[in-house]
Amino acid sequence: MAQRAADRRALRRKCGWSNLHRPGPAALHIHNNPTRLLSRFICACSPARLVVDDGPADIVLAVVPAAVRCVASSRQIEIHAPIIIFDKVAASHTVAAKRVACTRRQPPHDNSSSSSSSKRAEKTANDRPPTVVGNVAYTGAAHQFPLPDPLSRPGADMVDTFAEFANRRQCKVSALEIHRPFEPLCQTKDDVLRAMSGGGRIGFDAPYMPRDCDMRWYDRTEICQIMGRFDKILFVGDSMMRHIVGALHILLREDLGYGAVTAWNFRQDERDACFCNGQFDTLRCGVQGIFNSDDVAKFDAGSLKCDAKSINVQNHVMPNYPPTAAELANLGDVFAHYPAPDGQQQQQHQKPVAIVYGHGHHNDLDIQATAGWLTSIQRTISERMSKAVRRAQLFVTPGAAGPSMFDLDVLKHGHKALALFETGMADVCRGKEIDLLGTYNATTQTTIRDGKHSDIRGNLLKIMMVLNWLDKTRSRPGRRRPRAGPAAGSDQPAVDA
Repeated sequence: MAQRAADRRALRRKCGWSNLHRPGPAALHIHNNPTRLLSRFICACSPARLVVDDGPADIVLAVVPAAVRCVASSRQIEIHAPIIIFDKVAASHTVAAKRVACTRRQPPHDNSSSSSSSKRAEKTANDRPPTVVGNVAYTGAAHQFPLPDPLSRPGADMVDTFAEFANRRQCKVSALEIHRPFEPLCQTKDDVLRAMSGGGRIGFDAPYMPRDCDMRWYDRTEICQIMGRFDKILFVGDSMMRHIVGALHILLREDLGYGAVTAWNFRQDERDACFCNGQFDTLRCGVQGIFNSDDVAKFDAGSLKCDAKSINVQNHVMPNYPPTAAELANLGDVFAHYPAPDGQQQQQHQKPVAIVYGHGHHNDLDIQATAGWLTSIQRTISERMSKAVRRAQLFVTPGAAGPSMFDLDVLKHGHKALALFETGMADVCRGKEIDLLGTYNATTQTTIRDGKHSDIRGNLLKIMMVLNWLDKTRSRPGRRRPRAGPAAGSDQPAVDA
């Protein structure tokens, strides 16, 4: 209670909020707050009526739990639950939320009235207005998933983690618009992979939701901790893998505008073309993408928000089958310093290695060709690295096709071919002890820039999925048994006994 009182006093001083958390009429004013997320405020009164006068469209109202009773208009919402109000508008705007009327909670009903209360709740379930979060109103199945309790859920899941990123205002990307949090959280690696592969969205470019249980949305501190548990993280494959690596560096550098590209050596025309979504333009900005974290540490060390010595991210472009001898030799050189561990060397290489594969379009989604591609790479790695070195492996399938795909490509690269490829690769990866993350469902009803490649939002979602896998992965070679992974703050990935 003392902490909450201190938080309320801090909010009044920082944000100009007054008369909060008290029974009776109250006025809530948010004055000229810049594009940063306001500290959250929980109104413990119920019911409450919130009327927003002349507020911009991107004010966020999160209801915990999702218990909105009626909506008189788009500007007047009656709720019967705690509320959280976030402001993510520009500094030039003023938001005024007036007449927040709070009444004391009613005493609980006795047992005789519980059945009638349940009937009333069931009767009004279908008439319940949408839950509003991230500037999106959810109805139907998505509306039935309760929003997480912000006091028990990690804070990053309930806020826009991009609020302080460079070029946030120009790129207009919010984490709350990419992923919609709900309860419960997935507890094991298998659960989160199944949920992420089977999830989707309601409406074009609406926030994504995994199926049955939720994924985490990590902040920068958690991402640095997760990546620091691995000796190196390799992304091997085609341009889709390169885009996922670019999205990872957006998170590591906290820059939505140029985080995925080598902007330190750009000409002005490149700065104009490769900005925000342009970073993922394969024709104009493909060669300007970041391929490993060492380059960033060498040429723009100040932009990395993690300790450069604790992370090692590499991207190896190997799009075709069969891989060339030079490609395989270059990949093998990465593992040349991994001798059979003994004594001091065992301590040196106690961290596992993570390998993320992505392949398909360059061989017309031929399952047998991709299986052969995986075999060639795994054979090269096994020849150069001791089997005692722990490793974790993930295959990421291509995303959905978009309307810009050339007509001649639809037969071999369209929705049917992609769906069959994802299903077939599940069997291939199972036999090779490689985990599989399907992205077809997650990228359906999203912006696909050239018919094949996702935009900045789609790639940020994909890398956050990979980070969820890394957080819960087991990394010992050999057949694995189901077991829950560690929390985001633990020091090592879970390992089989």
